[in-house]
Amino acid sequence: MFQMAKRAVKEAWQKGKQAIITSSLAVGALVAGISPASANTTPTIDTSQVTSTFSTMSTTVITVIGAVAAVAVTIMGIILAWKYGRKLFNMLAK
Repeated sequence: MFQMAKRAVKEAWQKGKQAIITSSLAVGALVAGISPASANTTPTIDTSQVTSTFSTMSTTVITVIGAVAAVAVTIMGIILAWKYGRKLFNMLAK
């Protein structure tokens, strides 16, 4: 189970990196598209690519958080069970 969760986190992380790179390139293209020669004219910027990239990135981040949260809650449960189980055993052993 742990290996499956680890693989899911790794895949989500790779998708997140790809979304960040894509959004960086999209923003860079928008910035590079505005030249000083066209400063007197009203620039037209197509924001649909940036909007869709950020939408994809937010979906990827939520997926990563979901994968990490499942593993974190499982580990926290094991730690708490161990801690309180040891206390209970010590109390019964007395």
